[in-house]
Amino acid sequence: KVPVSELASTIKSLRSGVHAVILDGTVDKDLVDVAERARVIHLVCMETKVKAHPRVNIVTGDML
Repeated sequence: KVPVSELASTIKSLRSGVHAVILDGTVDKDLVDVAERARVIHLVCMETKVKAHPRVNIVTGDML
């Protein structure tokens, strides 16, 4: 469990091995870019400011 404000730096520190990230917050472009570099496949969130991404699957609460 990591605060949303520390999520990007935590994903950067893990580098790889993260399949999915689930957060109770909003995904922005910076977080998607970090997730892509760490090879995260899925971001599950409440809201997103990013429409779609070719390498990271973004799933919102409305989609579930």
